[in-house]
Amino acid sequence: MNFRKPLIANEKIISCHGLSFDCIYGTHTGGGFVAITDWGVVAELTVYNDIHYNTGKISEALERSNSPDWLPSGKKALNALARDLALIIGELISNITARPKPTGQEE
Repeated sequence: MNFRKPLIANEKIISCHGLSFDCIYGTHTGGGFVAITDWGVVAELTVYNDIHYNTGKISEALERSNSPDWLPSGKKALNALARDLALIIGELISNITARPKPTGQEE
């Protein structure tokens, strides 16, 4: 029998680069994710704190979004924002995965 890991998601207001936004983040069977609902951004992440991979995924998602005028312009500025978000979200996801599992949800 194949049991899937349960979805674990949290929501938090994050401030970064002078911006404040609602962020839903967590883990699922295939890894981690982040959704920045204010910006229409969704990115697949690793659950391991792989900053390079997560920065790339967040940067790609920001570029695909209908980025509002107040988002940083230019590749370098957008990548700096993506990297800082990857650091913040990576830490938050690490905190989720380190929590004891509720009874009945052991692997």
